[in-house]
Amino acid sequence: MRGNSKFRKLVIGAVFSACVSMTTANAAIIELALVIDGSGSISSSDFALQTGAYDNIFSNNFLGSFVNPGDTLYVSAFQFSNNFTQEIGWTLIDNNAAAAAFGGLFPGITQQNSTTNTSLAVNMAAASILGNGIAGDRLVIDVSTDGLPNVGGGQAGANMAAADALAAGITVNAIGVGSGVNSTFLNAFSTAGGGFFETAANFNEYEAVLARKIRREITGDPDPMDPVDVPEPASMLLLGIGMLGLGAARRKKLI
Repeated sequence: MRGNSKFRKLVIGAVFSACVSMTTANAAIIELALVIDGSGSISSSDFALQTGAYDNIFSNNFLGSFVNPGDTLYVSAFQFSNNFTQEIGWTLIDNNAAAAAFGGLFPGITQQNSTTNTSLAVNMAAASILGNGIAGDRLVIDVSTDGLPNVGGGQAGANMAAADALAAGITVNAIGVGSGVNSTFLNAFSTAGGGFFETAANFNEYEAVLARKIRREITGDPDPMDPVDVPEPASMLLLGIGMLGLGAARRKKLI
C-alpha cells in the first residue's frame, strides 16, 4: 500500500507541475487599443449605442467570458475623427470590478463630430502602444468606423498606417458599421495590418458583433464562439488520471 501511495503522490505532483508550467508558458500579455469613431456622420443616438456597447461588454463577467486564464490584459480607449484623443488611459484588467470600472467610462465620452482621419487614428494608437512602457506579447489596435477615410491620405493613407503598425509588431483589426463603409476598404485595411475585420449592419447590431470581435482579439481564438478554455493542462490532468489507473492495475496484477 505504501508503494502505491508513493506512486500516486508522484504522479499527482508531476501532473500539477506540468499544468502550472504549461499555463505559465502559454500566458500572454495583451495590449488592446480600442479606437472608436467620433465623426460627424454618426448621430448622437448611434454614438451613445457605440459607447454603451463597450460599457455593457466590459461590465458583464468580462474576465470569465473574454480572457484566457493566465493571460494579462491592458486596454485603453481612443476617439478619432479629424482629431485624436486618448479618452481612457492604459488600464490593467485583472478582475471584473476593474473591467466594469473601465467600461463605465465610455458613456462619458463626448463625440468630436468631424471628418474621418483613419490614418491619424492608427498612427497615434500605435505610438501610444509602443510608448506606454508595457512589455506586451500581443499588440492590437481595434478600429471601429462607420465611414471611409476622407482626410489624412484617404484609404491609401489608412492602409499605409496599418502596414506601418504591422511592421512595428502591432496587428490592426477593424469593425465597420452601416452602409457608409464597405468590405473592400475594410479588407484592404485589415490585411495591411495583418488582422481581420467584422461588419455590423447598424449600431443596434453593433454590440453583438463587437463582443465577438473583442473576444477573438483577446483570446487569439479564430472561432470566437468557443468557450474560453485551456486545453493543455486539462489534457495533462486526464493523462495523470490514466496513469493512476494504470498504476493501480499494475499493482493488482503483481499481487
